[in-house]
Amino acid sequence: MTISPEDALLPAVRDPLTRAVLRLMRGLSALGMFLMMAITFLDVVGRYFMRPIFGAPEMIQFLLAFTIFAAMGLASASRDHITVDMFAGWLSRTFGRAYGLFLQVVSLLGFCMIAWQLGRLAVEAQARNSVTIVLEWPLLWVLGPVAVLATLAVWIELAGLASRNRDADRGHTP
Repeated sequence: MTISPEDALLPAVRDPLTRAVLRLMRGLSALGMFLMMAITFLDVVGRYFMRPIFGAPEMIQFLLAFTIFAAMGLASASRDHITVDMFAGWLSRTFGRAYGLFLQVVSLLGFCMIAWQLGRLAVEAQARNSVTIVLEWPLLWVLGPVAVLATLAVWIELAGLASRNRDADRGHTP
């Protein structure tokens, strides 16, 4: 039996819509990384000819935030987030499924708070017509996509909780 790279990365995600969202987030994260690399490369080369890209550091900052939030849901879905082994092993053995459920609920609440704050900031930036410092781009162009990506991470966490509950009903352990 051949396992696709996507199934190897996200074996527990069965919902086709959630898988599509994860594919989108993976593509957006890769695009953000590529654009950061291209802008950095072109800016450095441009410096040798006294023609650096105006606002390149600001563009890279925005792309970094975009890339991080695009990858946030991926890391959560594949359970590749940071853990402290000193405690994680013991807590997992001691509390079993309750520990995993607790971590997922805390992640969900954290993602909800981040998405809500970013959405609120985006609405506020739009109302004030706020712009970025160097390039003077509308701040909504930066905050809006990042808020949407954070909201997609909330979706992925909710799908993970639903999957956990379905697996528990069937007698599977995650």
